[in-house]
Amino acid sequence: MVRRNKRTLWGAALAAVFLLLCLAGCKPGTPSESGPVETPPVTEPAQPGKTDEPTIQVAKDFSCYVLDTNGQKIHGYASEETGMWYLFVPGTLDVSALTLYVSDNVETVSSGTLDTGAWTVSDAFAGNNELTLTCKSGTARVKVMQSNLPSLHIVLADTTLDTVHQDKDEKAKGNSIYLIDPTGEHSLTVEGSVELKGRGNSSWMLFDKKGYQIKFEEKTSVLGMGKAKKWVLLANASDDSMMRTQLAYQTAAQMGMAFVPSFEYIDLWINGDYRGTYIIGEKVELGGSRLDLEDPLGALFEHDEGFYQEEDYWFRSDYLERHFVLKEAVEEKDETAVLAAMDHFSIAVDRLMEYLYSTPPHLVTLDELSKRIDVDSFVKYYLINEYTLNRESFNTSFYWYMDGPTDVIHLGPIWDFDTCMGNDGASFDETYGEGHMLFRYLLAAPEFRQRTLELKDRYMPLFEGMADNAEALFGQIAESVEMNYLRWKVLGKTNPKGGEAFHATYEEALDALKGWLLARQGAFEIPEIEVATSVVSDDCYRMELCYLPQKAHQNVRFALWSIEGGQDDLVWYEAAQRDDGLWYASVDLRLHNSAGIYQYDVYHSDSADAAATGRNYVETAVDPIIWIDAAVPEDGKEIEIRLTDSEASYDNVRFAVWSFVNGQDDLRWYSAAEAGPGVWAVDVDVSAHGDEGTYFICAYSTLQTGDRKIAESAVHIGEPRLSILLLESNGKMKLDFENMPTWTSRVWFAVWSDDGGQDDLVWYRPKKDGMTWSLTVELSEHSGAGLYHVHIYTGVNTPEELLLHTKVSVE
Repeated sequence: MVRRNKRTLWGAALAAVFLLLCLAGCKPGTPSESGPVETPPVTEPAQPGKTDEPTIQVAKDFSCYVLDTNGQKIHGYASEETGMWYLFVPGTLDVSALTLYVSDNVETVSSGTLDTGAWTVSDAFAGNNELTLTCKSGTARVKVMQSNLPSLHIVLADTTLDTVHQDKDEKAKGNSIYLIDPTGEHSLTVEGSVELKGRGNSSWMLFDKKGYQIKFEEKTSVLGMGKAKKWVLLANASDDSMMRTQLAYQTAAQMGMAFVPSFEYIDLWINGDYRGTYIIGEKVELGGSRLDLEDPLGALFEHDEGFYQEEDYWFRSDYLERHFVLKEAVEEKDETAVLAAMDHFSIAVDRLMEYLYSTPPHLVTLDELSKRIDVDSFVKYYLINEYTLNRESFNTSFYWYMDGPTDVIHLGPIWDFDTCMGNDGASFDETYGEGHMLFRYLLAAPEFRQRTLELKDRYMPLFEGMADNAEALFGQIAESVEMNYLRWKVLGKTNPKGGEAFHATYEEALDALKGWLLARQGAFEIPEIEVATSVVSDDCYRMELCYLPQKAHQNVRFALWSIEGGQDDLVWYEAAQRDDGLWYASVDLRLHNSAGIYQYDVYHSDSADAAATGRNYVETAVDPIIWIDAAVPEDGKEIEIRLTDSEASYDNVRFAVWSFVNGQDDLRWYSAAEAGPGVWAVDVDVSAHGDEGTYFICAYSTLQTGDRKIAESAVHIGEPRLSILLLESNGKMKLDFENMPTWTSRVWFAVWSDDGGQDDLVWYRPKKDGMTWSLTVELSEHSGAGLYHVHIYTGVNTPEELLLHTKVSVE
């Protein structure tokens, strides 16, 4: 069911606290003849897990900044650990020509010219990137550092960064950005119109180095990427290598996925405060340069178990028992279109899972899958996430889309790779994706697994090149990374997101990433998986379980329970084997009396562990009542009778059995034996009664008031038989098919007229009543009078085995 709720605004994590460094009595001012420099927020922000460690005292009465080429301030940053002031500046600045603005307590400088009227030091770094200043209370050392990355400067208009950090969904408007590209090709200036907000879920709450989103008023290209309004700034705060996301996206793009977000490394400043190494790039959204959908009912969805309740539109898939949120729709301003898109998508997801749950894996074909999904998008999504062991990808940031109701389901775009490739503690030889029921069933299908192996072989050179790509990225970002970790003192600390602690040095982080990728090359395998499948009858009374093992076993048992019941209703079912090797068992859902997802595990004598697992969805709970099951083995020599009452027990049960022929002249009584809790059973020798035909069964129990009939049923002995009754007065044909084999719960009728040459062929699903499947055909849907063909098939999802065929003439 589609649900709509108002957005819940989550409180953001506490922003980092910045201490104001100024000497008592020191007069703040501006870089002009009127006085000294403003004192900026320059102390080191508090870090998660930081402990009290010995520090080197820095001059508390000193502050400094420089101006970039756009006249924007870049504040100095004081590190208590090194006792140094740092000026992190863009690579495009000529350091030797920088003018340093300082506070008014500076007395002498080691180089350059101090102007105590303007409180500036000109040519401060002409000969060296370090400067020592003598202040009234001591000395201060200043070091200039720069990288060759593009630099992005965001200047907030009517707010502060602390205010932005208080609520990630608060949109700060009217800001300016200055993007400086060292090549000069993609530099960008947009003033007074840029929107800034926070982004991220767990990363936003856990880290002081936060992610952001910027939005332009007009579609704009950033660093050569396609034009769009929205752009994201990823902090990579949980990845001490700051490479995992970029490595994954570069590889996925080479694999030819439909849309892979592009990103470029930058250094980021906000209001003159250096924020570190970021990547700026494309948001996962709909649009011409992003994911391009055209149908009015096209939409992008996220499979998200962590934060779905924060969204305006979300629904729960009954078959997957997972939540999807609507991320964006083509007609997102039309609520009718939005709800229709969600309905079409939710139905498509359930139909996909119904097909996988009910079809034995060896019968799942790429042709049938292609009617439901974009097969290669599923394979590629699995490969890139499984190779990197991106264990978040199958629970959140898991994107699916459909371009309207006539389209199939596609997986992608990929997203969120900051916790993978070993930094969450995953060993290089693990597997993970098959834990999700979607991929468990897909990989169990031989044709899908074969396609996965084919694409794995095709893309292995790309995967094997990721370690070399990491080394190349290091050459690109090394200078920026050094600045980043002087700004954010997290190396060697606990990772607030869990998993592996941050490495003590960046070189160790890089070596660990490359080592994991090199080891993964030889360990990456596509697992062999077995699953069991099942079919739920239309009336939800029965579930037929089946399992086709990869090797022979002496016996097989199913353990089945409803998820809602929490195994309180667990029942073991002994399986029987067909000639084709398939093991099957029939479950009477009245024993469980529960709707929703059912789980079942398969056990056999060769192992104490479950050999396979499966699940299915039951739409309606069936109330437990008393009922009789009567089955006839293939030889037709006996009737196996079972009475089940899940709520009551009896001291004794007797069955009265007689054949339809000649009334009750062959009626006989049989005392039943208790075969389990609430189950009474007896086997009846047919030779004591008669031959083929219909038999009636009544169950009685002796109570204090005498014998009481507690249930009745009927069974047919003999070959399947079709009875046809023509109701010519109202133009109908009634078909009754008796003695259906007990191992299936699906029957298909094909009816057509001889004159039409199958032009009027219609497939029908009859209704089951005991041992009889009944159907009434409206002849007006065909060709009226004439000769008709009737074929009857059995099959799980499609007609597979012809049971009977006949012809009938309609006057």
